[in-house]
Amino acid sequence: MEKRSNILIVRLIIVILVCFHLLLSGCVSLPKGMAGMLAGKPSEGVKQLLDEYGDPDKMTPRDLQWLCHYYGMLKDYNKLYACFDSIQKKIDQGVHEIRYPELDNQVVGDLNDSLNMGRATAHLELGRFDEAIVDAQKGIDYLVKYKVPGGRWSFDGYQYLLGIAYARLNQPDRARIIAKRFGDEADNCKANPTSCGRDLQAAQIYSAVGDYQLALDHANKSEKHIKPALRDSKFSAFDQIIMPGISLDNMQMSH
Repeated sequence: MEKRSNILIVRLIIVILVCFHLLLSGCVSLPKGMAGMLAGKPSEGVKQLLDEYGDPDKMTPRDLQWLCHYYGMLKDYNKLYACFDSIQKKIDQGVHEIRYPELDNQVVGDLNDSLNMGRATAHLELGRFDEAIVDAQKGIDYLVKYKVPGGRWSFDGYQYLLGIAYARLNQPDRARIIAKRFGDEADNCKANPTSCGRDLQAAQIYSAVGDYQLALDHANKSEKHIKPALRDSKFSAFDQIIMPGISLDNMQMSH
């Protein structure tokens, strides 16, 4: 229960920050599919999207992505996996770019990335750790092969999922390698403010492994790193908090 509550909190933070970024980018109104999220009622988001389209297969990639996100928040896994099937259909039809008309129709994501991240996340939540690793690695391979918008966010998201999954599968050494990378990057926070906050991911992985003192140390360092970065006017709050790896579809799942 605690793990799922943390996942929901992180997802809400992600969406609020994305909404804030859209507004700062000149978007005068938020996409319809995001209204339910801002209201804290994913069920309303589902209803709104289904009322508009009727059939998930008829949705735009952007709104289909949001529908799956809502089902994930609601823990309605039957509908979530059916939603993943709808994403796969679009991909099979050659449709994979996620565009936002509110931002001059620019490409902001890729359905392949959404699908890999969504499946890996759902598998992790359901305790299917081996399957989570397979989809997370598939996601990383896709990012390496193609230049996906927001790919850095997703890469860290996949690494985080792998770290937690390895910890759950009693492979602590592999999990610690990922946690150490997050911690090392956070130590470079002054030179690269987009790495601020990665201590939090390190802390969550160390906690999953059972290295509680390291988890506490990194959790304390996370606050120390993030606050000064947010005062640096050269970077937006969106860059500093989202870029560390709290990706849109990504979720970053918490232990």
